[in-house]
Amino acid sequence: FEIACEAVKASPNMNPSEADKFLLLPEDGRHDQRIFNNLPHLADWKRPPPLSLDELPAIPEGFVGRHVMMYQCVTEILHHRLVAICGPSGYGKTAATIAIAHYLSERRVFRNGVLFVCNGHHNEPLSAADIVQGLACAMKLPADASERHVFDALHRRQSLVVIDSPDVQAWAVRTLLANLLGHAGDIKILFTAEQSLSENGPLFGVAEKVHEIKPLDRRSAARLLLRRSPRRVRPGELGCKSREALLDFLTNHASLCRIPGRIVEVALMLRSQDLRAVLNSRENRMSLESVRKTGLSGRNTKFRKNI
Repeated sequence: FEIACEAVKASPNMNPSEADKFLLLPEDGRHDQRIFNNLPHLADWKRPPPLSLDELPAIPEGFVGRHVMMYQCVTEILHHRLVAICGPSGYGKTAATIAIAHYLSERRVFRNGVLFVCNGHHNEPLSAADIVQGLACAMKLPADASERHVFDALHRRQSLVVIDSPDVQAWAVRTLLANLLGHAGDIKILFTAEQSLSENGPLFGVAEKVHEIKPLDRRSAARLLLRRSPRRVRPGELGCKSREALLDFLTNHASLCRIPGRIVEVALMLRSQDLRAVLNSRENRMSLESVRKTGLSGRNTKFRKNI
């Protein structure tokens, strides 16, 4: 109990006074006594199965500020068949999609689980052939499985197909997605892209629901910067007396960037510089200026092809 209270006090996301709200009852009592006397003794304890049985990428460390959007996307997925998370590179589309995939997989929402297709660490959009090969791999089909073979396998499944960054401007990709939804009636598709499919015309027989991802709110941006720092940032670097005061200072700092990808890049500079120097650095100012130039610093903006 005392260790837990100390952990709450040391948490960067909690006010230290929160630890004073916990009580171990009865006070001054013996806490090694059995509360329920009639419970049978367990001869063995079986470890429960993992929450997620699907092969999914790990949720990135420091995933913050996207939970409301995540639950909105989950609601759309439950009621529609094609959902897109759109926005510029670095805004955290992939991280949000991975978190959504884990959320639905752990709750067994889809009878046959979640199939995740991505391009590894490469930044190139997925072609139609890449998507077919990724689906074959996710379903443990032969690597050279044909498109028809993949369609037949999906036809018997009730699954969520997650596609990270398909080439939505390629006609072959649009045709593939339309055929997937048309031939496999029990699958749903969630994908990420810089623009939606419907910007190039609607898909036949399906409505695309689009979530345009925004920069982080200022509090979440400050948390992400501290979490992704390669070293522990001390409040005294900015003249603060506590971790909570440091978080407040960062939240209100004019130079704080709100793009997750840029925040992670700037955080790496904390390895050799103090926090004040990093906030005033040329790299951080360039990251902040890039948000202002795109006009995406929190407004509801339509994404065009040339973004």
